[in-house]
Amino acid sequence: MEKSEKTKIPKKIRKKTILVVDDEYVVVDVLKTFLSEKNYRVVYELDPTNVESVIEKESPDLIFLDNRMYPVTGKELLRKIRIQGNTVPVIMMSAYKTRDGIFEMKQLGAVDYIAKPFDFKKISKLLSRCF
Repeated sequence: MEKSEKTKIPKKIRKKTILVVDDEYVVVDVLKTFLSEKNYRVVYELDPTNVESVIEKESPDLIFLDNRMYPVTGKELLRKIRIQGNTVPVIMMSAYKTRDGIFEMKQLGAVDYIAKPFDFKKISKLLSRCF
């Protein structure tokens, strides 16, 4: 094998990769710290217009996706992800949690919808459920 060739590590062996998408770095940093301490590989994106290319490049095992972003909302991104046939689990996040929003996001294929500020016990349970 040449040095330039990359060897792919099977998904079962490598650390699970979690993509955090939020346009506020403070939110990203809090989740990144928590998830890294749980031994996950964390990648993040602050610009929602770049999310599709990050998903293609990183092949995340789970996505935390903020609902209210500009110029693309989390709802629009979730819809695009599902239309493309990607079945990666997505957990929606919002400081504005409503019953209608939760129901709608789940209809679009979200695993769950969590509120900010975060309940880390709930996040731990969701991680167990997803993995």
